[in-house]
Amino acid sequence: MTRRSPVSLRSVLLVCLIWIGAAAHALVPAQAMDWVERHGLTPSEYQSTFTDLAGKGYRPKVVSGYTSGGQERYAVLWVKTSGPDWAARQGLSSADYQTASDDFRKQGFRLVYVSGHAIDNQPRYAAIWEKTSSPEWEARHGLTAAQYQKAFDDLGKAGYRLRHINGYSVNGQDFYAAIWDKSPGPAWEARYGLSAADYQKVSNDLAGKGYRLKVISGYQAGAQDRYAALWEKTGTPLPAARHGIPGNFYQGVADNFYYQGYHPAYINVFASGNAERFNGIWENTNWKSSDLNLIRARAEAYRSKLRIPGLSIALTKDGRLVYAAGFGQADKSNGEEVSPVHLFRIASVSKPITSVTIMKLAEQGKLSLDQKVFGPDSLLGAKYATPANNRKIESITVRQLLEHTSGFTNAFGDPMLKQLGFTHDQLINWALAKKVPQNNAGSVYEYSNFGYCVLGRIVEKVTGQPYETYVRNEVLSQAGITRMQIGGNSLAEHKPGEVVYYPAKAYNLNVRRFDSNGGWIASPIDLMRFMVRADGLPTEPDIISADSYTTMTTKPGISDKNGNEINYASGWVISSRGVQWHNGSMRGTVALMARTPEGYGYAALANAHPGDDDPVGLELRQTLEQIIADISAWPAHDLF
Repeated sequence: MTRRSPVSLRSVLLVCLIWIGAAAHALVPAQAMDWVERHGLTPSEYQSTFTDLAGKGYRPKVVSGYTSGGQERYAVLWVKTSGPDWAARQGLSSADYQTASDDFRKQGFRLVYVSGHAIDNQPRYAAIWEKTSSPEWEARHGLTAAQYQKAFDDLGKAGYRLRHINGYSVNGQDFYAAIWDKSPGPAWEARYGLSAADYQKVSNDLAGKGYRLKVISGYQAGAQDRYAALWEKTGTPLPAARHGIPGNFYQGVADNFYYQGYHPAYINVFASGNAERFNGIWENTNWKSSDLNLIRARAEAYRSKLRIPGLSIALTKDGRLVYAAGFGQADKSNGEEVSPVHLFRIASVSKPITSVTIMKLAEQGKLSLDQKVFGPDSLLGAKYATPANNRKIESITVRQLLEHTSGFTNAFGDPMLKQLGFTHDQLINWALAKKVPQNNAGSVYEYSNFGYCVLGRIVEKVTGQPYETYVRNEVLSQAGITRMQIGGNSLAEHKPGEVVYYPAKAYNLNVRRFDSNGGWIASPIDLMRFMVRADGLPTEPDIISADSYTTMTTKPGISDKNGNEINYASGWVISSRGVQWHNGSMRGTVALMARTPEGYGYAALANAHPGDDDPVGLELRQTLEQIIADISAWPAHDLF
């Protein structure tokens, strides 16, 4: 039996309905998807996009008009699907909307969607019609709350069910537009005028009874945010919904859903004071809910245990990106949520990037791995003179810098954390004069950030370009990576889309000088793009040759100063079972990138250092590998 709820409940909701699973002004290229979402479109941008997508076989499903900064804007969801002839209009006055509705009805079209918004305190309407006469239908617009309640009651008694509801505000007064039809269907519930708290309460209650949100509309009544919504008692696909999302955070929320395998099913935007807020409904046909819940529970448990504000992860299978998500906060000061496209400092995960770059230069004949770095006829001898008391450095090779067997020592402290005001050149000259290698080159493994700083200067010497410029243009670009860059030192220097690091002393570092040993910022998706192009597996062509890959991942067979066998090759750790990985750690950051011999890959980034995860990143790595082991069904999609 169809259930109809009286909509006179003049108290309703705003909050998040469900959390499990996105688009800037465009999330993905139109040609790559069966849907396209845009928001923030001016009327002219809307029209040009409309014309372009219609020509490619897309039809609008939702057209939500709103104001942003006093200017008219549109958010639109198009889908590429077959169906009856259709028509859409936007920016219509009340009279023009009524005329269009009457004309389309005479031509055999029925209204399937309508939204209202205000421009200069006058109502404007956007609507979609389809050419089908059945079932019998009715529509109303410009209704006050009392008029809407009466229409709802009268049409309900006449056998109609609510199909669409839209609330909107004009000059501080709430109005309603709605569509009813005489069609069979599942049980349904409708509410309007709900506050945020009431909406959340109703949503939770109905979700527990098997109802799914189908339509949500936000608006203001008496300067307060209010919500109208329609639920139906239906099953799959797996749903998720959010409401009241601040406009400047919506893209991150949408990205989070997209990279968890969701696609948008509904979007609504409304003016809330001087800002805009977004409501959205997403559906997932790619993942089992149990697997999504498993990933979320494990990630959140790690984040909570280690007291990390924000964590972001990405998973690949056979070279395909199958999942990415953010958890927690990117910025605690304003509540911005982490998304999988946020940029994080990656610390020593920068070293594999430098290693691949060196291997590529060796392939091109611009250097040899066994070439001397300092001294006569060396790569850098003319740039950095050999101190009289430090002749040992003249036996160091490029290969030994890659393998951390150069003899450089941290016994006097890490040189990269000293003399923070020095440039690279000043630091290297100072370190060569003050930090005599404690070991002979090639004899003992000792991890050296300073050695990778020197590798960055080798890249600059043989290419004639700044390290960052060459790596971005000649290495990362081959993996389709465009946003990775060297990070800044202070909060004021943080890059667009970069998280905030905690505690505040995370900004007491010279990150720019870390460049080749630990200065890159990236998203976990960026790291996985790089990983699948440097993993030696046949799923995607690697940036370097198979021979170079073998050289890069072959361990030198040298022990550390305590006689322990080490698993470090050239810029990568190679575990006994063949996992290729690297971690990164510094104040305010933990990072991880890996691939398993079975073809799984994972990356994780956090905006605080998990001091209790000892050794650094071990528990994070175990968490991700256990997630991979326990997933019951992997999707076939590729989100790269």
